[in-house]
Amino acid sequence: MNNEQNIKGKPIWSFPWSYKEGFIFAFGFLVLGFLMEIVNPLHHYIPPRHPYNLIYIAILVITTIVASTLWRKKSIVVWLSSIKSSIPAIILFSFQVLLLAIIPQEQTEMPAGLHTITRTWYFALSALYLTITLGFAIAKRIYPFTFTNIAFTLNHLGLWLCVVAGLLGYGDKQEVKMQVNVDQLVWYGINDKGKDIELPIAIRLEKFIAEYYTPKPALMVRGVELPILSKKSSRHFNR
Repeated sequence: MNNEQNIKGKPIWSFPWSYKEGFIFAFGFLVLGFLMEIVNPLHHYIPPRHPYNLIYIAILVITTIVASTLWRKKSIVVWLSSIKSSIPAIILFSFQVLLLAIIPQEQTEMPAGLHTITRTWYFALSALYLTITLGFAIAKRIYPFTFTNIAFTLNHLGLWLCVVAGLLGYGDKQEVKMQVNVDQLVWYGINDKGKDIELPIAIRLEKFIAEYYTPKPALMVRGVELPILSKKSSRHFNR
């Protein structure tokens, strides 16, 4: 009981850190990211591509392994691998994912990069905070090899891979448009800059069918539908 009272009454930023410091970190990353985005938007930079994104992943993994091995008992490493750090990181990242679901992306330009959230500083910093906490948690529980530790590791490793691959794999993403005519084999597409891009697949259009249906006007009288044009008509085009 006395130990719990001491933890609750301890000054802020004195170890062991708690949820309070975690949420301050999360809010600080959010504010810092917004300021950086306003001053110098992240989408102005070219995202890292192969092999540089693999180098960044290797640096992140090696740094996490070295820090968790050499400084396993350090207070900051213990806190980063605890739930008191991971919960604020998850909430911060989930908040921005929620913004993605609410705000239409890449339709109209909005301040602070809200129209391209996945390519903003605040999204990148929140993802970095989340991957760091996940990495230290995995390093802490990967050994000894028990069923509980293996299940924990696989669960957190899957989330770590999704976040890292989604962010650092964006630079290798290509969007192209293919124009295919009947009986024509096409193996290239055109990107947004008008440049031909050779694709690893080829497409041949053997048949094209389009059906056009004439709208049926109807007259509504006291809730009763009286169709003016009752005969269904359609036009078929085969290619």
